[in-house]
Amino acid sequence: MIAGGAVRDLLLGVTPNDIDIATNATPEQVEALFEKTVMVGRQFGVSRVILNGQDIEVATFRTDGEYKDGRKPEKVTYSSEKEDALRRDFTINGMFYDPIKKEVIDYVSGQKDLMQRMIRTVGDPNLRFKEDKLRVLRAIRFMSQLGFHIEQPTQEAMKLYSESLDQVSMERIRDEWLKLLKGQHVIGALAKAYDLKIWGKLFDNWNHKPEMYNHIWSQGGFDDDKLWVLWFLIHVRESREKLAELGFHWKLPKELIKKIIFCYDSLSLLKGLNKTEAVDVAIFLAQPHGRLAVEVYESIHRGKLKEDWSKRLQEGKAFFKGLERLPEPLVTGEDLIRFGMTPGPEIAKKLKELYRNQLKFKVVQKEELLKKLIKK
Repeated sequence: MIAGGAVRDLLLGVTPNDIDIATNATPEQVEALFEKTVMVGRQFGVSRVILNGQDIEVATFRTDGEYKDGRKPEKVTYSSEKEDALRRDFTINGMFYDPIKKEVIDYVSGQKDLMQRMIRTVGDPNLRFKEDKLRVLRAIRFMSQLGFHIEQPTQEAMKLYSESLDQVSMERIRDEWLKLLKGQHVIGALAKAYDLKIWGKLFDNWNHKPEMYNHIWSQGGFDDDKLWVLWFLIHVRESREKLAELGFHWKLPKELIKKIIFCYDSLSLLKGLNKTEAVDVAIFLAQPHGRLAVEVYESIHRGKLKEDWSKRLQEGKAFFKGLERLPEPLVTGEDLIRFGMTPGPEIAKKLKELYRNQLKFKVVQKEELLKKLIKK
């Protein structure tokens, strides 16, 4: 049977990202039935079936033992579909769908909660959050994605167990928070995270900025990296060292941390973009993260940028003439050495100057650039 979030999405008329299968077959029986399988969690009754190039997770109906690490049960016992439903996190994720009989199997009133647009734990909320503290964030994430409200007893338990979020690995928190930031109802979800004290546990000394979130997130269409850059630069303007520290704390990839720091370092230059020559704007845009920095700055200051700022940006973009890259430099360091210059920092400085002139004056011949050097 189809299980969990996929059933929820199907009932909402949304195409599921992933389809999980629940069955009374054991992992060994699943392995025997299909040509390609991967045992990703045999101890938890979970297999991955590779069928027609797609990965499908197949889990045996089970009940969970004690959760000692706040993440996974110590052991599981194979059980019935009803018992399996009763161990799940939220009622809207606790339903099954039988594609043969074409019927929903619902032991937890998930359909009723879907109709009421409500997020509620299966059974005692304190027990559900005690088992896995990340469920506190998952509830907020579902609120962000679905626009549902959270049942009051569930909220009270979330407030209590938010104090235990430090028991959850930062990688899991990071991934859950990113999903939250990508939700269509993120503004309300952020407000709820703040109200339930979850905010303070994750973002010590960060101000909650509803107007800024509404201003930025209403634009939509952000990829993952841009979301993270925006999220950090909205709240942290202390120093690049602080940003790097936070990036490592949140277990962000090193390349993403570099992007965040580059965008931070670019803020003063971008603020005075209207006073910068168009050729220098073009050279900035040609840097690996130049366009990202501009997009982030535009998102933060949308509606407040003056006409001359936008005009100068367009003048800088015009140097690309519809191409992804600027023309390659005509003059190299070897050219300058042959020209009589001594290897050293002055060569790098001169190369930048020559390249700038190449772009500004639309020079296409190396000799023409070298003549300018002779004249100097």
